[in-house]
Amino acid sequence: MRSLFAKRPARFVGVSLLALFLAGGFMVGPALWDIWRAGFFHKVSQRDYQGDSRSNLEAMYRALKLYHDSEEKFPGAEGWMEEVERRLRVYDMKPEETAKKMIRPDLWETSGRHGYALNEACAGKYIDDIEDASSTLLVFESQLESRDAAGDPDKVGLAPSGGKVLGVTATGEIIEFEPR
Repeated sequence: MRSLFAKRPARFVGVSLLALFLAGGFMVGPALWDIWRAGFFHKVSQRDYQGDSRSNLEAMYRALKLYHDSEEKFPGAEGWMEEVERRLRVYDMKPEETAKKMIRPDLWETSGRHGYALNEACAGKYIDDIEDASSTLLVFESQLESRDAAGDPDKVGLAPSGGKVLGVTATGEIIEFEPR
């Protein structure tokens, strides 16, 4: 006895491939549609950074906390900005715009000056080893404007016209501090 499709094997193959294609489309189609709607295939526009010293300190603290969580200590005084900068990158901002988070806003127009310093008393330490971490400054506005500046907030804290220094504590609170 001869098969029904013996005379027309090409039609059988064509119909089989069409059925397979449709079945695959019904399974994969909704997933592709969801991915498209979520914007996965859309080009992301790059935005400019608009922040103040407070938002810079918050961003630096988040990056320092990420470093602390992975390395179980804050970075050492030497090279701390590089460690922070790696953890500040975002997909919708150009690298030079992201770098502004590491520069005091009044220094954005100058080259090579940063204006923030790491407290040497916190450098390379685990947060629980810092005495009174909730009031100890981790990063603060500084007179030292070089990259990777570090020092004692009482000695190198920037106090414009006898005012207060803005800084972030080892526990993440933004505080105003008056250098002695």
